Amino acid sequence: MTMPNKNIVSDLIILSMDEFLVYLNIIKPMSPALVDRIRKTFKLRKFNKATYLMRNGENQDRALFVLNGLIRCFSLEGGAEVSKFFLQQYDALDAGIIHPGGISSFEYMQAIVDSLVLTCSKQELDQVYSDYPEFERHGRIIAQRCFSRIYAVLNCIRMHTARERYLFLRREFPDLIETVPDTYLASYVGIHPVTLSRIRQNL
Repeated sequence: MTMPNKNIVSDLIILSMDEFLVYLNIIKPMSPALVDRIRKTFKLRKFNKATYLMRNGENQDRALFVLNGLIRCFSLEGGAEVSKFFLQQYDALDAGIIHPGGISSFEYMQAIVDSLVLTCSKQELDQVYSDYPEFERHGRIIAQRCFSRIYAVLNCIRMHTARERYLFLRREFPDLIETVPDTYLASYVGIHPVTLSRIRQNL
């Protein structure tokens, strides 16, 4: 088996970290010391399509930031997989928080497509917050961005018909419609897969 060129791998890590830092600096410019600390704390990992980032019962004490790709967070309910939410580009999650903001718990994380993720332990992240309080603003804004989308979907599920839920997803999150298999989408918005298929056919 041919091993990847070390220089190519190193360049990928540098470029991915630089992309992360550019995004953080847009939120709020960071000091050189904080930038250096972030470079040392977060590690780049690639997860191929269908790879699990976390399984039920495994250590969930991780924080992650999605550079690109798509991650599904789901649980098993009555033997069926129920999608709780999806992590898209520039979303972040502290997997140690099993009920973030009152959101239903999830047990599994799986890459829907090949994904690049920056990750560190919850303890490491907390230490960065402690040493650099200004970094809390970055974490808060990223979390708000991610969870505002999750809450929007939850509200849609509670207040709209099956057809309206699908139209909401198609309007607000077209990338999910194009990328996520129907079975995963159906459980995400509380619709039977057959119903979802019928809605699509009638549009």
